[in-house]
Amino acid sequence: MAARPRTLPAAVAPVLVGTAAAVEAVDELRIGAFIAALIGSIFIQIGTNLANDYSDAMRGADAADRLGPVRVTSSGLVAPRRVLIATWIAFGVAVAAGLLIYEHSLLRPDDLSRLDLAFFNVNGYIAVVLFLATAGDLFLSWLLAR
Repeated sequence: MAARPRTLPAAVAPVLVGTAAAVEAVDELRIGAFIAALIGSIFIQIGTNLANDYSDAMRGADAADRLGPVRVTSSGLVAPRRVLIATWIAFGVAVAAGLLIYEHSLLRPDDLSRLDLAFFNVNGYIAVVLFLATAGDLFLSWLLAR
């Protein structure tokens, strides 16, 4: 419910149009990039919907008696922390799909000479993100313990 499936066509349409334009331009469908873009756009939409649900509930913009579709956070169906975690997971999947698109852009099916570059670049980006998340968590823990 919080993902608002009725809004997902808004995420799919630009990917279909962009893929059609790319196929027209280069006369080749790169199915891996298409699927990664589709997954990324859908999870960006889902993450945005979850963030909106969470934010509106925390600010008091959505009350339990609101008109329209049920909002899971403000109605108490799902704990706010779970909605927030789901938001971060959705955005994490979208980022992973974006990294896959980047990795896919470095390689060609007939030329794998840059395989090591693609592999180590993407793993390097993941390592930096995980380091920053860990360092940020440690810093906040230290800051709050003072």
